[in-house]
Amino acid sequence: ALKVFDEGYLGRNGALERFRREAIAAGRLEHPRLVPVYDAGEVGGRAYMSMRLVPGDSLAERIARSGPLRPAEALAMLDDVADALDFAHERGVVHRDVKPANILLDPEGG
Repeated sequence: ALKVFDEGYLGRNGALERFRREAIAAGRLEHPRLVPVYDAGEVGGRAYMSMRLVPGDSLAERIARSGPLRPAEALAMLDDVADALDFAHERGVVHRDVKPANILLDPEGG
């Protein structure tokens, strides 16, 4: 999958170098609940990130379509997300945009 960031994303001083450094760090993470980053860079002033395509919905799409999760399902998903974030944090990587749209679900919903 290719994620292309808004034009202004790299406008701040030092943003491109920070973006590259964070993408390289994320690319080194190997965890079953983290999407691998293959490449990142900039073309024509726009940042991009190449990563594994995850078929299925995001948590935001699922909630919009089906409504709130059942408590047990929400807790199980939260456990998976917390495990992945803990793994990343232990390796010095901080996800700066944790939100339902960035929590991807496999086709079985997990």
